[in-house]
Amino acid sequence: MRIPVLSLLLLALAGTAAAQNAKPQPEMMDEVIVTAPRNGEPDFQEAQEYHQKEYQRLHAMFGKELPAQPRGDQVFAAGGAMTGPNDRSAARDQVQNAPRLRDTFSGN
Repeated sequence: MRIPVLSLLLLALAGTAAAQNAKPQPEMMDEVIVTAPRNGEPDFQEAQEYHQKEYQRLHAMFGKELPAQPRGDQVFAAGGAMTGPNDRSAARDQVQNAPRLRDTFSGN
C-alpha cells in the first residue's frame, strides 16, 4: 500500500502548523522590587540612632558641653537683624557686646 505524496505533504504541513500553535507562551513575570542599602552603608535613621546613643554615652561620662562662644563671623552676620539699610544699631550693639579677642583665645 502506497500513500500518495500529496497526503504526506498535507500531514507535514498540518504538523508544522500544530507545532507553531503549540509554542509555549512566555510567562508573565511579577516585578520584584528589592530595597537594600548601597555599598553596605547605614541609612540616615541608623546613623542618627547610633550617634544619639554615642552622644548619650559621652554626656554620661563627661557631662554636657559648654555653649560655644560667638565667633567673629557670626557677630558680623547680622544683616537679617537690621530693619533698614541705614539702621545698624543692632549690629553696633552686637559688636560692642562681643567677647574681646584676648578672651576668645584664652584657654578659659
